[in-house]
Amino acid sequence: MHHEPRSFSIPPSTNQLILRDFITYVVKGDPEAKEIKIPALAAFYFVDDAGARMKKVDFEVKGREKGEEGAAIESVEIYLDASEVFARIQGVKNGTL
Repeated sequence: MHHEPRSFSIPPSTNQLILRDFITYVVKGDPEAKEIKIPALAAFYFVDDAGARMKKVDFEVKGREKGEEGAAIESVEIYLDASEVFARIQGVKNGTL
């Protein structure tokens, strides 16, 4: 799997980041090693109290000092149509490729 970012945006006055991407897959075991490139969209939602500091909060993580900044993501939504990838997986499993 390979990601090729196309664009990202941070809508004003929101706690989110929108990422547009192309994802390229090669199904393991595919005799042709066909690359399947599909568009994808992801919406990252940050914690509500992140404020104007670019959605960052202070927290402690292994390898970081307390008080260092890091992004705090509340949830992520990913939208893509992977039907061509699943069809290729099925073809590899069935030996019909």
